[in-house]
Amino acid sequence: MFFGASFSDCAISPIREALSRLSVTGLVDFKDNKGFFVASINRTELFDIAETYVDIESLALRKAMEKGDEAWEMQIAAELHRLSKVETGKKVDFSTWAECNANFHHALVSGCKSNSLMRCRNMLFQQHDRYMRLSYFYSKESDIKINHSEHSALAKTVIARQEDKAISALREHQI
Repeated sequence: MFFGASFSDCAISPIREALSRLSVTGLVDFKDNKGFFVASINRTELFDIAETYVDIESLALRKAMEKGDEAWEMQIAAELHRLSKVETGKKVDFSTWAECNANFHHALVSGCKSNSLMRCRNMLFQQHDRYMRLSYFYSKESDIKINHSEHSALAKTVIARQEDKAISALREHQI
């Protein structure tokens, strides 16, 4: 009996279809005659994902600064405000922070107006986020550094359309 189906009252076909789709994202691996597995983690892949994610995020950010409009700027300001409420508190709840951080970074690049670029960026973000969450799980709370001033400075340079300064700040922030 398939383990997942016994708990969800769901047929095996939809589960297999969902796992097939997840395998495209790199979050799930498929091995012939063995089935699906959670994708393994390793240091080399972590650095590759991080570097590629930053490259794609930088490209999207540059395009967003070229094409972004006033609504895009307002979205950045709103997400920065939400993030500030989480980051300036005495105790930071990681799950809440991770969601606000993701929304802020999505807002930064959403002005690029390229669905293809955003799909690529979002897939890499999911992989990058997986490693970030795993590292948080194995870190001591005192090792987690939340620096709102980086996010604030990044938003300011992006809205001011200071492309080189914003890309440099993004790279430093992400790596």
